[in-house]
Amino acid sequence: MMNKNIAFVFSIFALINGCVKPFQPPPISYTTWAMGGVSKDEVIKNMVNCGYPNAAGFEGVRNVSAETAAAAEQCMFKAGFKKKNGYGGICSQKYSVSILACNKT
Repeated sequence: MMNKNIAFVFSIFALINGCVKPFQPPPISYTTWAMGGVSKDEVIKNMVNCGYPNAAGFEGVRNVSAETAAAAEQCMFKAGFKKKNGYGGICSQKYSVSILACNKT
């Protein structure tokens, strides 16, 4: 009887473990931007021109202000890019009223 209980517990654990996705890191920033007919290299070029340090965006960069990040995002949006997931960027958040880059037209 004890062996059946242990087998049952292990089978439940295996079932749950098989359904759970392990931690997934965020995608590389350039893959989150989209504009019809634009290549990966063009996305990265636009990102750098808009103030991102590289294709990873600000990932791993210390002390990036919300102002800097918002300005880079706004530049990409103005260039015609959109976020693939529909995210409106930092400036779409409630706290963005204090960010100057969000208030520029």
